[in-house]
Amino acid sequence: MFSRSKNLPVGAFFEPPRDPALPTVFMHVPKTSGTAMSRSLIDALRPRVIIQKCFDRPHFGAFHEFDTIGADLRKRIYLDQETIPRDAEFVSGHLSYATLSRSFKQAQFVTVLREPISRILSQWLFWRSQTDESLFRWGAWARHVMSSRRPLADFLVHEDIACQIDNVVVRMLVWPHPHIPDRGFIDSRHDETLVHEAILKLERFAFVDAIENPDFPPSLARWLGKSLNYDRENITPSISPEFRSLLHEELTPKAIDLLESHSRLDHRLWTKVITRRAQHLNTEKLQRRILMTIAARYSCLLSSAPEERDRMSARVANLESTIQRQQLCVAQLEADLAAVRSSNSWRVTRPFRVAARLLIGSLKPGEAVRLARKELSEAIHGTYATPTNPAETDLTEPARTVYHALRQVIARKQ
Repeated sequence: MFSRSKNLPVGAFFEPPRDPALPTVFMHVPKTSGTAMSRSLIDALRPRVIIQKCFDRPHFGAFHEFDTIGADLRKRIYLDQETIPRDAEFVSGHLSYATLSRSFKQAQFVTVLREPISRILSQWLFWRSQTDESLFRWGAWARHVMSSRRPLADFLVHEDIACQIDNVVVRMLVWPHPHIPDRGFIDSRHDETLVHEAILKLERFAFVDAIENPDFPPSLARWLGKSLNYDRENITPSISPEFRSLLHEELTPKAIDLLESHSRLDHRLWTKVITRRAQHLNTEKLQRRILMTIAARYSCLLSSAPEERDRMSARVANLESTIQRQQLCVAQLEADLAAVRSSNSWRVTRPFRVAARLLIGSLKPGEAVRLARKELSEAIHGTYATPTNPAETDLTEPARTVYHALRQVIARKQ
C-alpha cells in the first residue's frame, strides 16, 4: 500500500497534481506491467465509465484483415477514433497518443515506460507462450504472433510486426508520421527528429515514470492524491515444450544487434525518464542489472518445466523486491546525508573534524598537512585557495581562534 504525500518530487513530469474533475487516460505500452497499472488506477479512482483492453490502428501496422478477427475482440479495436465513447472517466489500452488526444481533449494522460530491450524480449516470450487455441479468435493476425516461435533473430527481422517490436514508445507517441512506416523498421536517418517530437509529446503527459524506478508506485500515489495498491505481476504463461529453447543460443550476435537497433530510440526516452524521476540512479548500472535479471528469468521461462519455472520466477521476484527496497533505503540515506552536509552546523564544525583526524593520526603526516590545509581553507574562506595571510582576512573571532589552533596542530605534524 502506497500512501499520498503533499510533497511532489523535483524534476517530475507532472505539475500540478491530478485534477479529479478530468478523465484519466492511460497510454498502455505493451509489456510494461500495464495490466497491474490499470487495475491499480481503477481501484484507486473508482471511475463510473471505463474503457480498457482496447487497440487502435498503429498497433497492427499494415495489417488489414480485421474481418477475420472474432467479434468480441474486433469491437475493442478502434480503427476510427470517432467510434471511441467520449463519456469515459478512465481509459486504458494500446492506443496511440494521437488517438487518445483527439478523442479526449480535456483529460490527464498517464504512461509508464520499461527498459526497451527487456520489453522486446518480454513481447517475444509472451507471444511464444500463446497456444493455437488462444490465438484462434485473432484470425489472420495470429500468423504474426506465431512468428515468435521462430528463433529470436528471425523474429526480429519480421517487417510485418515492426509495429510491435521496433521502438514502440516512439511509434505510439508520434504516429501518424511520414518517418514511421506501417510496415518495416524506422530509418536511423530520422532518429533525431523522431526523438525530439516524442519528447515534446511526452512532456504533455500529466504523469510519466518507468517501472524500474523503485519510487514509481509511491510517486503515482502522490500524484493521484490517493492510497494505491500496486502489485506487479508476470502474466506470461508457461511455454509449450516444443517451443522451448536456450536463451544463450537465441542471443546470437545478429539478435543482439537487432535488439539494440529496435530499442535505440525508446532507450533515449527511458533514460530521460529515469534521469528525471530517479536522479540518484545510474542508468547504465540500472540497465545492466535489469538485463542480468531478465536473463535469469527468461532463461528459466524458455527452458524449464512449469514447476521449476514458477519456483525460479518466485525467487527472482523476491530478489527484485529486495533490491527495490534497498534502493529506496539508499536513496533516503543519501538525501539525509546531503541535508546534513549542507547544514550550517556541518560547515561550522568542519575545522574540528580536521583537527580530530590529525590528532588521532589516522593519516600520514604529509597527507594530513595537505588535507588539513585544503579543508581548513575551504571551511573558513569558502575556497580551496590558501590565502597569502589568513590572519589579516576578515574572520570572526571564533573562526580566527579555530584557525590558529589548527595551525599549531599542523606545525607539530610537520
